Amino acid sequence: MIAKVINRKIYVVDDDPSVRRALKRLFKAAATDVETFASAEEFLKSFDSNQPVCLVLDIYLSGMSGIELYHQLLKSGQRLPVVFVTAQDTEALREEVKELSGGNLLRKPFTQQSMISAIENVIANQ
Repeated sequence: MIAKVINRKIYVVDDDPSVRRALKRLFKAAATDVETFASAEEFLKSFDSNQPVCLVLDIYLSGMSGIELYHQLLKSGQRLPVVFVTAQDTEALREEVKELSGGNLLRKPFTQQSMISAIENVIANQ
């Protein structure tokens, strides 16, 4: 059971429908507003930069990758708290994510509690 409430909208960008559904259920259980997107391009069409948000961002998306999306957000002046997720973890990838966002990377499959803890951590350290 998820006890804490995350006081920020969560955007989940992942091309795996089962991951999107699971994370949507998880964040709704934590009484958190959540929107899910199947691609970076879909996310960019809906992104509201005036609302405090946190991203859960798959690295390997079809089309624009999660890292490319994050670079684009940075170039536009958006420095959002982000938890990167991937099923293909490498040391080089961990280093790249560490340089970009402080190392907030979860390997799939992850536990509900590890995701909630990662979200709480990135928000606290923003």
